[in-house]
Formats: sequence, C-alpha cells, structure tokens
Amino acid sequence: MATSTIPGVKKGLRAFWRAALDAAGETKVKVTARAITPEEAAAMGEAVLLGKVTATQTWAGLGAQRKTDQATLTGHVTIVRAGSGEDDGDAARDRAFAILAIGEAALRTDPTAGGAIPSPNITAVAPNLTLEEVPVVIGDGVNGQLARLEFSITWTSRI
Repeated sequence: MATSTIPGVKKGLRAFWRAALDAAGETKVKVTARAITPEEAAAMGEAVLLGKVTATQTWAGLGAQRKTDQATLTGHVTIVRAGSGEDDGDAARDRAFAILAIGEAALRTDPTAGGAIPSPNITAVAPNLTLEEVPVVIGDGVNGQLARLEFSITWTSRI
C-alpha cells in the first residue's frame, strides 16, 4: 500500500501539463516538478513550475486500514518578456493567465489528470491565485518583465 499519493500525482501532473500544452500548440513552454532557483525560472522564459505539496491524511475507517489523502500542490506559471513598459507588463501577465487556462481546462475535462490522481479524485485547480510582477534583467542587460502567477491544485484520494 502506498504511503501517499504525492509522488505519483506530482509526476503524473508534470506529464499531464506537458500533454495539455502540447495539444494546445504550446510546445515551447517548459514544465518542471523539480526545485529550481528564481534565476533558472526566469531563464526558462515561459514555464509551469509544479512546486510544494502539503497534505493531511486521515484513516478512512476500520477494517481495510485505508487512508484519505487531502493534498494541495502550489505551482507557478512564470513568463518573462523583454521591455519595461506597460504593454510589456500586460503581455507577460496576459500570457501567464492564458497558460494557466490551458491546464485548468484540461483538469476540468479529466480530473484524474490522466489517471495520476487516484479515486475519488475530487480535484480543483486555481482556487487561490496570486500574481506577482517584477522587473528583471535578461540577456545582456536588457530590461524585462516577469509575471509569476501562483496557483494551487487540490485533490482528495483514498489510498
């Protein structure tokens, strides 16, 4: 019996996001589930970062000794655009929300994330959004805008 759904779900979500982005023609957006530095995230240009997961477990009852795993993954869509004007900031922000919309639509269509989230797979995406925008220097001293859109994916599964 598995101790938690977290390892399998995180790996499965990475593949699921990749497939959803590819199906939408977004083959240049990077997807990672490993820890990376802020500088590495900025260098990716456009990325979906599947980060920290917190979970609580409760025993589902006597007998089979099954547990209920209630988990929340915090992720980020990061977009970097050259330029320091309002239009550049708007473009980075709009792009971050467009990328998140692809993953959100895919999870609404398949709340199991391609089978990665075990039953009863009660899944929600983006119940909490946080947008952070910061100026960055990209390349050889070129000013840019970074939009970092934090989202969460929650699930409840029985293991």
